[in-house]
Amino acid sequence: MVASAQERSFDWRAQVAIARPDYWFKNVFVIPGIVIALGTVTGVDARDLAVRIVIGIAATCLIASSNYTLNEVLDAPFDRHHPEKQYRAVPSGRVRPAAAYAQWLLLFIAGMGLALTIGIPFALSLLALWLMAVVYNVPPLRAKDQPYIDVLTSSGDSDDAALAAALLA
Repeated sequence: MVASAQERSFDWRAQVAIARPDYWFKNVFVIPGIVIALGTVTGVDARDLAVRIVIGIAATCLIASSNYTLNEVLDAPFDRHHPEKQYRAVPSGRVRPAAAYAQWLLLFIAGMGLALTIGIPFALSLLALWLMAVVYNVPPLRAKDQPYIDVLTSSGDSDDAALAAALLA
């Protein structure tokens, strides 16, 4: 007999998978924005900048993972009817929606906490990134379901130049 979703034990791999850490590599594309922004700033301490870049990329990864988690849990009802997506962690029952929502908030809090160590401008940039995902995913707005609006809101999730400028502020 196969155990139901409620009877299964906590699946760490599935919980981590909904945060999509395999997508984190995309956040290195913030670095060219930093290099461009450096052309407008003088007297930058290289060591301090290196630490800020590492913290900034980590914070960006956490916020992005928060966004991916939200997307995963809110798309689950639709994904249950998709021939391939039905096997993802939430639609298949390997991750409970309550655990996914908790992860969404914890990743947001951790990302914002790191962002605030860099400064308010950077934290506000990441807050905007997080809010764009809310607009993109959460009803009644759910911009991802509205033609043309979906492109505008999803393109805002990789505004490297703004993040880079905020990181240097």
